[in-house]
Amino acid sequence: MLRALFYKEWIKLRWPVAVLGLLGLASLLQAGLSLRYLATMREGVDLWEGLILKQQMPYGGHLVFPMVCGLVMGAFQWFPETRKRRLRLLLHLPLAETVLIPVVVATGLLFVFFVAGLHGLGLMMVYALRFPHEIVAGLAWAWLPHMLAGMVFYCGAAMVLMETSWWRRIMGACLVYGLVTMLTSGTQPAAYAQSAGAYVLVTLTLALMLFLPVMRAKRGGGV
Repeated sequence: MLRALFYKEWIKLRWPVAVLGLLGLASLLQAGLSLRYLATMREGVDLWEGLILKQQMPYGGHLVFPMVCGLVMGAFQWFPETRKRRLRLLLHLPLAETVLIPVVVATGLLFVFFVAGLHGLGLMMVYALRFPHEIVAGLAWAWLPHMLAGMVFYCGAAMVLMETSWWRRIMGACLVYGLVTMLTSGTQPAAYAQSAGAYVLVTLTLALMLFLPVMRAKRGGGV
């Protein structure tokens, strides 16, 4: 049954995975070309000064990709399940909701991490071709909170789609906005290094909150 459930989720997510994979590849190509252009147009001293002293990180725009992955995966996975109260039909599968919902959520988060993780690894490899370990390590620390923000976006999309009350949707969107702002507002690459574990726990807590609309759907609605 679990294999069939995983296959059902894969059917919904295969096209978003393919499209996001192509977008990620295009992002890596653009990153490589941009680095080549910077190395050609700027002298080595100016480039190093911008990277190390001024903290001008040219990879900043590429860090949005995990958030795009989370939002798209969450929307494509949960929109079909929540139209016309189909979530209640999902709960009638011969699996307890304590198993069913974690499997579905974990499948979506797995694909988010897979696509965004490959993109992040590729981005580090692109920068490792021209810069030392310290710059690549800074990129990794800058990528981590954006990866968590992508998972927050996934959970937020699922929460907003599962809720039937507009005020709960608005509250959920505000919560997601606050968490994403907290995760992506750092100005230094390693700003979250000391508290990465706490942010991971907060993200996992948001995933657990998805049980709330599920329980309401099982009861038939209400507060």
